[in-house]
Amino acid sequence: MSKHKLQISKKQVVTVLGVVGALLIAAGAGGLLWWLQHSQAPQTPAATASPLPKNVNDVQTLRLQGNYDEAQKKTDDALNNSKTSTDEKYMLYIQQGSTFADQGNFQAAADSYTKAEGVKETYEVATLLATTYTKAGSKDKAIEYYKKAITLIPPNYVLGESDKATFEQDIRNLGGQP
Repeated sequence: MSKHKLQISKKQVVTVLGVVGALLIAAGAGGLLWWLQHSQAPQTPAATASPLPKNVNDVQTLRLQGNYDEAQKKTDDALNNSKTSTDEKYMLYIQQGSTFADQGNFQAAADSYTKAEGVKETYEVATLLATTYTKAGSKDKAIEYYKKAITLIPPNYVLGESDKATFEQDIRNLGGQP
């Protein structure tokens, strides 16, 4: 019986990870945040954050269950609470945007993601805005945010080069120049 070594190139690994990343982004910020919180190998700075705050976790659970009205009510209550931290507000705005996006209300989703961006400008929120504006048909805004996402790719992010190439192609597909 002969033994063969399985050789996998770096390009193959990056391609597979890129597909996984794209699927997570397509699943919405809730899935992305969950994956970042639970993955074994941190991929971005958000992956090293502590577990989701209870309010954010509760909102995400309600959203994933399709209970959008309850998710929005809980989000509004938490955002109006003076004790809610800035980091938690950032995450709540992302969950709120994802709830709107799940319902096909891309303008409201973009408004919520923009509020998150006002709290903290990150690669994740720029990516969410780019994809949301693409779905909403706002080509100029989508191009603007794909370009912004490229500039915000974390230096040690494993999928950084793959994401950059994907975003540059998305920009070209929308009629822009990377």
